[in-house]
Amino acid sequence: MQISFEGGRKIWGNKIGEEHDKGIKEFLEREHEVLVPFYSWFYALEECGDFSVEAACPKIVAWGKRCVERNSVAASLPESEKVINKSLCSD
Repeated sequence: MQISFEGGRKIWGNKIGEEHDKGIKEFLEREHEVLVPFYSWFYALEECGDFSVEAACPKIVAWGKRCVERNSVAASLPESEKVINKSLCSD
């Protein structure tokens, strides 16, 4: 299976508009395939993209929250705040 991160790039690489909206759609359609490693990026993408992953996909976010309750999973992921501090949209 080939995984594309183009949706995320379109979210943080474009202003609100057609390409930005395509990025949100691509991200939400593909996210279930890479949820756990990408879970810590949700907050940054929501802030940059001005949308809510939880509002669009509440079951996926609930599943991700349950996954990161496991110490082994939580230890392998960066904190969401660190991701946004290093992302392109941080001030």
